[in-house]
Amino acid sequence: MPLFLQPILKTKLWGGQRLSEFGYQLDNDTTGECWCVSAHPNGTS
Repeated sequence: MPLFLQPILKTKLWGGQRLSEFGYQLDNDTTGECWCVSAHPNGTS
């Protein structure tokens, strides 16, 4: 059975649009982190 994950995009003061170069759909100009595979309580992918 395949496991489908959704990346968690985190807004940061120093963020920008650079993650769009890796194919991520960014909603704003302050995206600074992408949690692609995560089981963290603050952002499970």
